[in-house]
Amino acid sequence: MNIEIPYRPDGGPAFPTEDTAHPGISRRDYFAAHAMNGVLSDPNANFTPSELAVYCYERADAMLAQSLINP
Repeated sequence: MNIEIPYRPDGGPAFPTEDTAHPGISRRDYFAAHAMNGVLSDPNANFTPSELAVYCYERADAMLAQSLINP
């Protein structure tokens, strides 16, 4: 069975539930948070907060793009 999943820029909810009023964190935010955790664990990382956010969301967007290519 092939289920058609509509594209969403945020990737949809990271942990889908039946509660549509409170969908929770998006996949994009979830991926970005994990990227940030990895960067912050490196004592040699040297980012301003804005640079760090951009860097992490770029990685999250790459993960989402790849998931569209290889579901």
